[in-house]
Amino acid sequence: MAPAPAQPAKLEDIISYVPETYFSDDELATIRAHFGGPEGAKLLRLVKKALLPSVFDPELPTENIAQDAFMGLVDFKNVPSEEAKALAMGLQYIVKGIAGSLINLKHIANVKADSPADIAARMEKDSTK
Repeated sequence: MAPAPAQPAKLEDIISYVPETYFSDDELATIRAHFGGPEGAKLLRLVKKALLPSVFDPELPTENIAQDAFMGLVDFKNVPSEEAKALAMGLQYIVKGIAGSLINLKHIANVKADSPADIAARMEKDSTK
């Protein structure tokens, strides 16, 4: 009887762990299809405009300045001074979170997915023969 052909060990074979990903393969394909390339950049700018309007955006109509990055939603004149800083920082964290998510979408959309041949070539190159 011939011995079974040797196959490289996988992480899940060694430690019985399969890394989880937040986005499914279908979701990643959707992100790449809609947010990748020049048309995806347009869509990303549109989403940013909708979620994070800013008075620093020269395209923002004057009528929409009150919507500026959540700050227009708070009447700071009526907020006690000891609460104003915490409120402003909380709003800032929300804006940073949304902006970070948009950056993540852009990154995911423009990173080329590895094909099985690419993975095999990289594994061959990385081997310590």
